[in-house]
Amino acid sequence: MKSIFKTFGVALVSSGLSFLFFFYFFSPNPKDVNVIEPDNQLQPRIIPTTYTYNESTMTAEPTDFVEVADNVVNKVVHIKSNRTVNNTWYRRTSSATVVGSGVIVSPDGYIITNYHVIEDNNGLEVTLNDNRTFTGQVVKVDPDTDLAILKINPEKDLPYMVFGNSDNAQIGEWVLTVGNPLNLTSTVTAGIISAKSRDSNLSDNKNEVFIQTDAAVNIGNSGGALVNTSGELIGINTKISTQTGGYVGYSFAIPSNIVRKVFEDLMEYGNIQKGILGVTGNSLTGKSAQELEVKDTEGFYINEVFSGTGADKAGLKPGDIIKTIDGHKINKYADLHGHLFSKRPGDEVKISYKRNNQIRRVSIKLTRSVAETFGGIEIREITPEQKNAKYPNGALIIANVSTSYLAKYLNYEILEINDNEVNGIEDIRTMKRNNVAIQTMKVLSPEGEQLTLIY
Repeated sequence: MKSIFKTFGVALVSSGLSFLFFFYFFSPNPKDVNVIEPDNQLQPRIIPTTYTYNESTMTAEPTDFVEVADNVVNKVVHIKSNRTVNNTWYRRTSSATVVGSGVIVSPDGYIITNYHVIEDNNGLEVTLNDNRTFTGQVVKVDPDTDLAILKINPEKDLPYMVFGNSDNAQIGEWVLTVGNPLNLTSTVTAGIISAKSRDSNLSDNKNEVFIQTDAAVNIGNSGGALVNTSGELIGINTKISTQTGGYVGYSFAIPSNIVRKVFEDLMEYGNIQKGILGVTGNSLTGKSAQELEVKDTEGFYINEVFSGTGADKAGLKPGDIIKTIDGHKINKYADLHGHLFSKRPGDEVKISYKRNNQIRRVSIKLTRSVAETFGGIEIREITPEQKNAKYPNGALIIANVSTSYLAKYLNYEILEINDNEVNGIEDIRTMKRNNVAIQTMKVLSPEGEQLTLIY
């Protein structure tokens, strides 16, 4: 028994001596640590950084575009547009050839392309991916959206592109472009959606609503397809952002919901059926929010509500801020414009708007547009209130312009176009349906001065 207590005592003493030895020689001395003493009693809370590493030997799953590329390449055509160029200086004419792309959208040969590909042509040659060549006929055009419909007459049904829902396309989503860049036929490139509802030129007063992608697009891709990984058409490639004339990183496509709407309207009605809320206003930014003394920096701020429109009947007022439409968030005007463009008069939309820091929801029935874009200007019908107060005799005014040199004619009355009196917006629509080009426009200034604009 004594030996057990003796052994236990020796072990206890040894443990104590070991602890004292370690504490004296190896424990950190607070005086040796470099500490910056703050002047006050507030101590910064330092959160240590923890680095973790993925030690897995598995690689990421590869993205395979083979199947979708094989599916869509036969649904895009090569378009050769022959033009006659008049050189007034030398009093000579010369021929020019413009090449582009088009998308087959029906088995019987209807093709969608860009208007600028076939503009002023005197002959169209359409070549399929299997090298069959056809003469293309222009069916309908809409210069405002830069879209055109062609027709070829094949011996048998053609493979055609299925429309996708461009509203469902997401930023970061893989996409393919299919077209004929630089005369290299049947070319497929890949990229991601970089942005949506993009206006490629904020200074030109055009309400553009593009899908932006980093897939390579060059001259000749115009009118070609932007497709998702399911092979659905989500856009028509239209333009690039460049300082050199060639691809430098970003390209733009007209969303498929707009393309489909234009195609169906032109085929069924002969013109674009525009449904409007009945408001005017502007996108909110940090600067405009400060000027308007509102807290929101996103949304559409209403400046004016037109009498008798759906917005007026639903109770919207100047100062309201539209936040969503049919569940889609409104960050800028292009978001609102793009969604409304896919609708027709009589369609109903659900919006949420902010008033006095409260979110309200309402359904609005869209009414027919009282404006048309024609010859680079937006022409709007004069409201009854305006006619009584400012324009006792006129029917139409210049409401917006696409170029700065026309800006001084804003709010001028339009009296005649091409020496023909105009009495309403339907006169403008008739001219557009008949592809009439503006040559002269007689206008009346707010001060009563008559001018004739020569195009």
